[in-house]
Amino acid sequence: VALLATVLGLAFGQSIPQAESAPPTIAPIPDQTNYLNAQPPSVIAFRVGDDETEAMTYTLTGRSSNQLVVPDENIFLGGRGTNRTVFISPLVDRVGTSTITISATTRAGLSASASFNWTVRYPPPRISYPRMEAGGRIQFDLSGLFPDDQFILQVSTNLVGWFSISTNRTSTNTFRFVVPDTADYSRRFYRVLVP
Repeated sequence: VALLATVLGLAFGQSIPQAESAPPTIAPIPDQTNYLNAQPPSVIAFRVGDDETEAMTYTLTGRSSNQLVVPDENIFLGGRGTNRTVFISPLVDRVGTSTITISATTRAGLSASASFNWTVRYPPPRISYPRMEAGGRIQFDLSGLFPDDQFILQVSTNLVGWFSISTNRTSTNTFRFVVPDTADYSRRFYRVLVP
């Protein structure tokens, strides 16, 4: 009788509940970098699945390790089924890194999680227009630096061969540089590298 009931149930399209024995899986999410107060990138797509069925119902949650950069309420999860998305909205005027952890939990309490780093940096460094000083020295300002980050100032005469002339750190996001020996060059090009 039990076998007949099962067969009839399947014949009429009724689902037979089965116990969940395998936890879900979340595909790896690559680390993300965004500039200070810039428009965040598009939503990040990722997949959630399990070894038994793609129709499993999941509860998704997002957590941030650094509430001063990305509070939990600024993590927005979307999508349906196995195709999911996450959108991050960092706070204004805040730089730093937060580890974002996405967790998926089934109705049976089985869960899995995936983490990635969300970093907010100052915009790329900029060099101001050079100013000629007495004695042939050139002075210019570097801005957009990340405090405590190392930066390298390089020089070239042809935009092909570059040579490092200074390696520095700054406690602020600006730095003033004076080039003392420019008299022997008809032209020079400068650039800033942040390793």
